[in-house]
Amino acid sequence: MPIFSSNIQVSVRVRPFSNREQCSNSRVIVELVDNTQLNLYNPKLEGNQTLHDHRDRYKQFTFDHCYLSLNRLDPNYASQQIIFNDAGMDVLKSFLEGYNTCILCYGQTGTGKTFTMMGNSNSEEMGLTPKICENLFKRIEESNNESSTLCFKTLISYMEIYNEKLRDLFDFDTQKTNNSFNNSNSSGKSLKIREHPNKGIYVQNLNQFPVTDLNTTMRYLAKGNQNRSTASTHVHDKSSRSHAIFTITFIQAKVDNEIPIEIISKLNLVDLAGSERASNDLIYNKKQLKEGSNINKSLVSLGNVISILAESSRKYQNGLSHSDFNLYKENAATSSNSNNEYKSSFVPYRDSLLTYLLKDSLGGNSKTHMIANISPASCCYHETLNTLLFAQRAKKIVNKPKINEVKVVRLGNQITQPKKPGG
Repeated sequence: MPIFSSNIQVSVRVRPFSNREQCSNSRVIVELVDNTQLNLYNPKLEGNQTLHDHRDRYKQFTFDHCYLSLNRLDPNYASQQIIFNDAGMDVLKSFLEGYNTCILCYGQTGTGKTFTMMGNSNSEEMGLTPKICENLFKRIEESNNESSTLCFKTLISYMEIYNEKLRDLFDFDTQKTNNSFNNSNSSGKSLKIREHPNKGIYVQNLNQFPVTDLNTTMRYLAKGNQNRSTASTHVHDKSSRSHAIFTITFIQAKVDNEIPIEIISKLNLVDLAGSERASNDLIYNKKQLKEGSNINKSLVSLGNVISILAESSRKYQNGLSHSDFNLYKENAATSSNSNNEYKSSFVPYRDSLLTYLLKDSLGGNSKTHMIANISPASCCYHETLNTLLFAQRAKKIVNKPKINEVKVVRLGNQITQPKKPGG
């Protein structure tokens, strides 16, 4: 199947004020210019800038989509349904076509990442994950009614990275431990990441369950969320202390010219733990410091990978046509000269479990959409600025998605892939 280049799609969502921000008398410092541009104002320069102060009063950013979810009474309020219509439907369409896809939610602690991904039980407030599942099964039902030659199978898995250990959230035999401080769970089996020449990146011994309807999927998801590591922090009462990855594997089987064909696509729905800076004015216990340190470590690794990929993509695309771009990549892959102009930069995916798991989603075989969640409050200026700069770099990354179609030859009870010409 043909491979083409596709930039990571990046959206930014501005959440409402939190109670803490309202009590601190913070001001709104985010302004939407239009559906793709926003301004971030520096609160230190409002009305205080002197004639010789050349610092920018505001910074302007451009993304694929900008959403203002600040006030529900605002006619331009970006609801969960609007987010799904733009990001979710596009990802679902590519997923059903056979592409690997990914939605990645990034931002500071307490900026609404989990709400964007999961929402709540109210049908109008359902997040991207349940809405995508709902529409996936609707599409499957419609296809079953239209054609009897297609067969479908849907598998789900759910895992988290907590303190740089990989846990299966569908390991229901693991009992969750609770204490008076928080309900973070560090028990359970730690899983290993493997890499296969054909399967790519996968997690050994990760539970996968077949599902055929939305209700069953949501029951599994609810049980998995109960096992997820959360804790009360100084910023958020129920903060996710782990990176969670919910994966849907979709298998489509058909016969083309009497040759069985399988199209296998994967959708990763990633809810990242939020970064949170330690303050000298606050008291932390050992567990909080360890959690925060590991979260920041993996996010720093993610930032390093994104920076290298963004720079590599800039070099690849600078003045190159599509055919020249493919030739550039081929030369980079085959060149043995370390100083050759085609040699690509080393990308440190293995520096953390998170970046290793997201290897295909970042610069690989995937159509990826990042949603950067930010606060509108002046007290969060530095965190918001860092998130926007991070999202700006991610937007430059070029992925190489392809439809994952496999022709299989049946020899008795054995299924093999046909050999390549000359093989």
